Amino acid sequence: MMRFRKRFGVVALCLLSLILLFGSIVVCAEEDATREEALLAIEQAEQDMQIMIDEGFSVVYINDTLTAARKALDRADFAEVLRNNATGELAENATKALEGLNWQGFTYNGVIVYTDEIASRKNWAYSLSDMIRALELKIQNYAEQGLNVSEAMVLFDKSVIEFKEERYEDAENFLSDAHSNLEAEKAEQSGFAIIVEVGRGFIEKYWVGLIISLVVAGIAGYFVWRGIKIKRIRKKLEELKVEKGVLVDLMKKAQVDRFEKSNIPRSIYDIRMEKYKDRLTEIEETMPVLETAQKKPRA
Repeated sequence: MMRFRKRFGVVALCLLSLILLFGSIVVCAEEDATREEALLAIEQAEQDMQIMIDEGFSVVYINDTLTAARKALDRADFAEVLRNNATGELAENATKALEGLNWQGFTYNGVIVYTDEIASRKNWAYSLSDMIRALELKIQNYAEQGLNVSEAMVLFDKSVIEFKEERYEDAENFLSDAHSNLEAEKAEQSGFAIIVEVGRGFIEKYWVGLIISLVVAGIAGYFVWRGIKIKRIRKKLEELKVEKGVLVDLMKKAQVDRFEKSNIPRSIYDIRMEKYKDRLTEIEETMPVLETAQKKPRA
């Protein structure tokens, strides 16, 4: 009997601890944003956008997102009117504005989602701007050292174009490729310098055999390089095919969310569809080029 009471006491204590823990979690749950917080967030987003405009950044995406945030604020205002069972002209306007929409889910949290996206986009833009400047300085430095920076410059120019057109992910990829190309050039130059310094006597003594070996190695290297290039092209094609399928699915989902479920506003739907279509066009233009290169690779 005593053992049973002790065990019962332990079990009861554990249950009580779990109840208290769950209660604490419920109490500490995040509260919905207020209208004042939503207004402050929009004001901050407007200031951020103006600063970016003054500093020469393109802000098409941010401006569209800010417009969506303002519309989300209007929807939340109307939803609050209906939730409070208001009457009169204001209630009629709210009912008309939210007709056919699942307005019960419209809160000021929806505004914060858009303003947070704007803040994230701003930070990404400034980070990329710094990365572009750093790469520009690196290219200048390597050029002064006598390295071949022509390919890196092409990649750099592409990254700048993508950045100005607000395709930030593509800009990052070009920056990364440019850095890789510069490091490869530097490693190649350093390797040749070491070979020349250490093997000077060997070259003078066995120059005929060395030339033959280099020719053979060059021919073999060409075929190896060509094989690697074809492999990379095939991999890129597979990636583009997968991405194309994903984009089609995303477009279908956006259409369902907009026209069947009414989960997203018109402005966000238009932004997403334009982005998806632009990328899909790029993929459809790139794939035939890669397929041709795969069949007949260039030296």
